[in-house]
Amino acid sequence: MPKKVLLVEDHPVTRLGLRSLINAAPDLRVESECDDYEDALASIGQHAPDIVVVDIGLGRADGLHLTHQIALRWPTIPVLVVSMHEEKVYASRALKAGAKGYVMKQEASDKIIVAIRAVLAGQLFISEKARSGLLKRTNAGSEAPMFGIDTLSNRQFEVLTRIGDGYSTREIAAQLGLSVKTIDTFREQLKEKLNFKDGTELVRHAIEWRRSVA
Repeated sequence: MPKKVLLVEDHPVTRLGLRSLINAAPDLRVESECDDYEDALASIGQHAPDIVVVDIGLGRADGLHLTHQIALRWPTIPVLVVSMHEEKVYASRALKAGAKGYVMKQEASDKIIVAIRAVLAGQLFISEKARSGLLKRTNAGSEAPMFGIDTLSNRQFEVLTRIGDGYSTREIAAQLGLSVKTIDTFREQLKEKLNFKDGTELVRHAIEWRRSVA
């Protein structure tokens, strides 16, 4: 029987493309599809997939948070993260959240099937470039990349990302379904953790960081 795949992706066109690639493999089948966090958790309970393929960008609750929750609730179900974001930053965070692999969307057509099969076989799947970067940081005695972002929680990281994308506090609050006061609290935490003296410096560095990993 083909292995059951749960596909979590909020862009219909991308989801269609991934579904077609996966279903073309004789040993894999997309059992169910979701476009948000809550539906994904419900679908895991209902369909018991063999693997979950998750996009990082899922609106109010990002894929890293979903990955972490899956690892906590269903530790035997592996997660493969598929993202448009640069591996040198996001792969390490995905692995820390509990993912067993990371594939960039630009390479999905060539690597998605290989990655799913590797993860199902109990292997870790990341590119050689990302693996080399992780080893270099570990051997150097530090896992923190530019601006110390590896010290952030997933939610703090998500807020920092959206600040770097140019969104205001009110816009971020609406996107994440949180209050403006809560986002203000996250901004204060970010300034403290990343040693920025004020909000202007936080925004400037967040924008520079986003450009560097785009």
